[in-house]
Formats: sequence, structure tokens, C-alpha cells
Amino acid sequence: MTKGPFNVQLIVFTLTQLFHHQNNPDLENILSQSTSRIEESGYDNWNGGTYFYTLYLEVPVELFASIESNLTKHEKAIESKLQLALRENLNHILNDVVIQPILAEISSLNKPISSSNKDLERIWGKNQILKLFISHQHLDKIFATQLKSLLAKYGIAAFVAHQDIEPTFEWQKEIKRALNTMDVFVALLSPNFRTSNWTDQEIGYAVARNVLMIHVRDGQDPYGFINETQSLSMDISNVDELAEKIVDIICKNPYFENKMKKKLLDVLKNPYGYRIVCSILRITSVPSLKGSKRCNA
Repeated sequence: MTKGPFNVQLIVFTLTQLFHHQNNPDLENILSQSTSRIEESGYDNWNGGTYFYTLYLEVPVELFASIESNLTKHEKAIESKLQLALRENLNHILNDVVIQPILAEISSLNKPISSSNKDLERIWGKNQILKLFISHQHLDKIFATQLKSLLAKYGIAAFVAHQDIEPTFEWQKEIKRALNTMDVFVALLSPNFRTSNWTDQEIGYAVARNVLMIHVRDGQDPYGFINETQSLSMDISNVDELAEKIVDIICKNPYFENKMKKKLLDVLKNPYGYRIVCSILRITSVPSLKGSKRCNA
């Protein structure tokens, strides 16, 4: 379809500069990361004929995941700026904006993961029955680290993302390896979560890979694609209960159920304490041994 008299690269660059000088980093980021095109979308024969056009902005899936809850707001803001910048084209009106994710090619999603066994053991340890990625803001690192330690007692290998506020290049590569090989993604949605430069990108990875996603709501409402995932609403500092609930969700997932329950029963042979034993007995529905203390329901 025709793009009319418009130079799409010049228009997008101009809009990017306008939002930059007006201190609007969200819209500047959308425009600067987009692949753009203009298509004719309508015609009215009034006044000698008027053509209408739509500006399409295709953005990376991780960026789309982070802005999806405010999508209409962003589109309207860019539309308003377009109409101010392009007032001279009376018979050719660029009046609509559509922001959409770049669709990944199926072949690219199915490419083998370029991580050696040595890489995987360094990231996940020797126990790789189930690999769980914990996404959090750095102020919540202590809870994420405690959660990782508790999940290990259930036989789950966890990765705590971005130990540093601004990861080095090598650390970014390690995060990508973990994201590319994880089985489960857990997001700790504290009030700090969206202030991170990395958490929304980590969500985008999880969405693109279609892994089991669990979000823990503690002061931050779920947004974008993560709003449709498994949900827990609780204080992330209550790591004992949080670990048990996460394990319970995983065990109820048909893909992981048999493998995880077998692993939990193996853990019972060398338990890490009474609380862990009781949690495993509840999750696996195995009755307490006769004569032992009864676990609280």
C-alpha cells in the first residue's frame, strides 16, 4: 500500500527529537527502537479527495511487554504530535498510529541454545532438574537471594538476576544464558520492580520463550503480558511461605508435575528440616508417617 508524500524516516526522527527535548523518555524510546512504515488506510472524496494514512511502529517484544498497559495512551500522544508537525498536507492526512511487537520468526525461537554444559553448570549448578529465574529490582536482592536458598532445599536451581545495578557486558551475557535456559520465570513485583532497567526486558524474554511464568504481587500491580500469568499476592519478605507456594504451583503444572514430585520425594530422604518436610508432604499429598508429628494443614 502507498505511503503517500511522507518520508517515514524523517518523520520518526523528528518526533524522536521532539519528545527528547520535551523530556518524554518513554515515547522517545518507543520511536528510537521502532521499525516504522506508513500505509494508506482510508479515502474520502470530499474536497477533491482526501487520503488517510497510518504510521506503524514495530518495537521489540520486550519493549512492547513493558508498555502494553499504556499502549493507547502512547499511541494517542504520538498521534497528537504528528498532527502538529504535519499540518500542511491537507489532502494527505497521517492521523493514526499503531504500535505493535515485532513478530519473531519461528525458526529463530527454535534455534539451539548456544550454552555449553560448563556454562549451564556455572549458572545453575549440578542440580538442573528444574531451572527457575528470579526477576527482581536490586533493592529486593536480599529476598531474592533468600528465596533462591529455600528453593534449593526443594531441589530447584534458581538464578538471581542482576546482582549489580548496572550489569557489565559479561554479566549481561550470563543473564541471557540463564533466560535462554530457564524452565520457570518468577517476578517479584514490589513497588521497586519497574524502576529497574532490566526487569521488563527479562519479562519479554520469558514471554517470547513461553515458559511457566509466576508473578508475586507485593505493591506493584501486574501489567502487560505478565498480567495473564500465574499469580501470588503476598509479602515477598515471607520467603518460607513464598517458596512453598511457588513449588506448589510448579507441581500442579502438567509439564513439571511428575518430574517435580519425584524430586521432592527424593529430597525427603535427606530433608533440610521439619518445615521443609511438612511442605513437601502437603504439596505431594503424601501422608505423614505413622507416629510422627503431624504437620499443620
